[in-house]
Amino acid sequence: MKKIYLFMLLILLCITGSFATNLVKNPGFEQRNDSSFCPADELALGPVVNDYVATYWKRLQSADYFHTCATNEKYKPSFGAEPVRDGGNAYAGFIGLYSTHYTKSEYLYQQLDNPLQAGVTYYVEFWVSLRDDSRYSVPSLGMYFAETENEITTQSMGLHNLSPQIGDRSFTSYYDNKTGWTKISGYFTPQSDNISFFVIGNFDPTIGPSTALKQETGNGCTDSSEECYAQAYYFLDDVVIKACDDFPASVTSISGPSSDLCNSFDEATFTISPIVGAVSYEWRVVGSNLLGGVQTSNTFKLTGRMLGGEGTYTLRARAFNLCGPSPTWFEVNVYVINCGGCRICNYSMSSYPNPADESIVIEMNEEYNSNAVHQDSDVPPYEVRLLDKGQVVVKQIKSIKKKVALDVRSLPSGIYFLQVTDGHRILSKQISIQH
Repeated sequence: MKKIYLFMLLILLCITGSFATNLVKNPGFEQRNDSSFCPADELALGPVVNDYVATYWKRLQSADYFHTCATNEKYKPSFGAEPVRDGGNAYAGFIGLYSTHYTKSEYLYQQLDNPLQAGVTYYVEFWVSLRDDSRYSVPSLGMYFAETENEITTQSMGLHNLSPQIGDRSFTSYYDNKTGWTKISGYFTPQSDNISFFVIGNFDPTIGPSTALKQETGNGCTDSSEECYAQAYYFLDDVVIKACDDFPASVTSISGPSSDLCNSFDEATFTISPIVGAVSYEWRVVGSNLLGGVQTSNTFKLTGRMLGGEGTYTLRARAFNLCGPSPTWFEVNVYVINCGGCRICNYSMSSYPNPADESIVIEMNEEYNSNAVHQDSDVPPYEVRLLDKGQVVVKQIKSIKKKVALDVRSLPSGIYFLQVTDGHRILSKQISIQH
């Protein structure tokens, strides 16, 4: 067989095009209408345009503004929350729910410079964090796109009767993270060319005195003796709306080992240079039971035994940005050869029970023939590995005994793959754990 080796290659990238521009102006609330203004208290928000401090943004009810320059610690981003995301000095704050004034939820909105285009898919994301002293959280935060400002400003019951295009509408998962930021994201494809506004806040058509509220504890709300406000108050930062009109460049080369892979568990690393605009990479192996998958890393590790033994395999890679994958895969051949003698080639493996609860017993059984010499003594050194469905090793032991037990009490119930190897041959079977 003619061999094609994988040399360390100079990786050339096609970077003609990058992920589209963010259509949200002042997405992190850094710009102020008056750059000298610093928030001092709730009722003295200073000189504002359209009744809100942050440039380009407007508010409904009394959404707040937080900046590191604040003279009052209460209006600094570090008060009652995580620091500003990705650096910066500011973010916004709004009440998602008053427990006694259900129509007074607060919102932040903005007009786009140009209407969204019909038929174009847009990626949307924004980040929220529940303030430490909030007694409640809500499951219904989102973003609503509107054609006119009137559609936003003339609603009764706040905006709870609107159905946002972005956000989880199952109402089963609460935005209750007080120790970090939670991303809310999705995709929106307008059906007309008239969408010019978006608004962020709480959209819950069931809002009212009988609304089921999720009560929060911890971080300033540990018990009734501590100050804890009867509301769900959220910080807002880093708002993004981008057209999905550009996808990441295709991978054009993969670097890897300069020789064939041994049929063993010696590890080899394959790498592609980071692609401009990519947020993740997908790796696949053709001709193997190894699934591969999408991951944030631009490196992928393989062994000859993971691939399934001697033979020729195809490694594929492509990049993803927020809107999807690059248009084509890049492929290289990987060759696996036998680099040494096999010590357990005359053995088979059995295991029990299946399904297992506390432990799995593995037995090495010699496959005798008419010329074989029966031995009751130890077998050649081998390794037992238990892999989960993602091909991650979760348990492993080494032994020279014909029978060995693997403790699985700490593993969750599910499907696993049991492997026995001496580094050259691999014996495998699928098993299940059921507690």
